[in-house]
Formats: sequence, structure tokens, C-alpha cells
Amino acid sequence: TVTIEQTADKAILNWETFNVGRNTTVDFQQQSNWAALNRVNDPNAKPSEIQGQIKGAGTVMIMNRNGVVFSGTSQVNVRNLVAGAASITDDQFTQRGIYVDVD
Repeated sequence: TVTIEQTADKAILNWETFNVGRNTTVDFQQQSNWAALNRVNDPNAKPSEIQGQIKGAGTVMIMNRNGVVFSGTSQVNVRNLVAGAASITDDQFTQRGIYVDVD
């Protein structure tokens, strides 16, 4: 189990890769009204592969411009999950909320 302890209502984590293996659990220790942005900038332009478990009481976002792939063995137990092949700036996340209209 990989535990990520969130200490504020909005957390920004920048990763080169973000993958969850088949026998791995990623547990976000957070409150139910908190959100964690996991921004992935893979230098090899690979999508994130989720094969294991993601847990959290609040919102977990996985943003990888190369995509996010969930396998048949993946299991997600969070209040809200946002997975996208898009970019989100720190300002969009912290100031304007997670559901923004970019127009």
C-alpha cells in the first residue's frame, strides 16, 4: 500500500509517471471535501495504467495528456474520480475549482 497523506483541502502532486500495479493500493488520506490533483508529465509519452486499487474519502484527479487506462483488475473507491487526457493549471485547480469551462 502506498499512502499519500493530504494536509490541505487542495493538493497538487506532479509525477513523471503515475501507475498503480495489479497488487498495489494507493490510499489518499484526505477529508471528504478535499481534492488531490495528480498531474502526470511522462517523458516517454505513455498513459497512466491503473491495474490495482485507488482509495480516498474525497476527490482524486489523474490528469495525463497521454491518457489514463483502467484494466479489468482496477478498483476505485473515492468520492469523486476525475481522469482525463487534458491539462489543468494550478490556478484552475486552486482558484476556479475542478470543473471549469476553458472558453
